[in-house]
Amino acid sequence: TPDKGQAMTLLENAKDKGGKVLRGATPFTVAFASGDGHLYRARFGGFSDQNKALSACKTLKSKGFACWASLQ
Repeated sequence: TPDKGQAMTLLENAKDKGGKVLRGATPFTVAFASGDGHLYRARFGGFSDQNKALSACKTLKSKGFACWASLQ
């Protein structure tokens, strides 16, 4: 999103709709430069393993959210 507040609102909505798969997840934003200034990625972290992250992503996709899981 172009605004950090919008990214946080997106995370709140996702957490509400994600249910138990996001219960222990930590929402955060990451800013990065773009041609028009800064954009903010909405992310969740704190999953105990890759399978939990993939499960959360699958749930979010079923609720209409764009998502991908990556190992960091």
